[in-house]
Amino acid sequence: MFSSPQIIFFATLLPTAVFGATSRNESDPFQLYVYGEDLGGLPLVYSENYAYAMSPNISFPDDSNADVVQFVNGTDNMWIGSPSTKNTNWNNVTLFVPTADDDVTSVGFLASNDTQGNSSVKTTGFSWYGQTAVRIEQDGTVNTKFTALRLSNGAFQIYWNDSSLGQIPVTLRSKAPGNLLNTTA
Repeated sequence: MFSSPQIIFFATLLPTAVFGATSRNESDPFQLYVYGEDLGGLPLVYSENYAYAMSPNISFPDDSNADVVQFVNGTDNMWIGSPSTKNTNWNNVTLFVPTADDDVTSVGFLASNDTQGNSSVKTTGFSWYGQTAVRIEQDGTVNTKFTALRLSNGAFQIYWNDSSLGQIPVTLRSKAPGNLLNTTA
């Protein structure tokens, strides 16, 4: 029925077909999409130095500079973000997660040219498990401790390792949803 070359061809395609695996060129720009309960892949957005997941039709009335973030890889696995759709007053911001010792648990961005921050934030170690964003600690531990809290305007603020306000666990992925317009809660 199948010749040997056909069987080999189909066998090599099987992992891609089953898992939807795709490889991503590390030098290509990418966006992050937030998945979780009531979150079907909303884009990650910058607003006033913090990270949010929100539908494109939601806005922050007090922040005309809020925009979807497009990232590139920086040194030491830093993710450097820039606005993807409009002209804003921010550019080349560095994604951070707070340390375990910090009282503020929001995920955010350091200003342009500030890649170190202070001892209360971590800016390095971001990586991938397939298309899922992870953070690799200095001891090699892989973490995905992102959570999200729904705000009154329908956006979700992104946190790290915190569910104290009712945040839900979320996953950040480079895979866009099939239809972004149908991802709102």
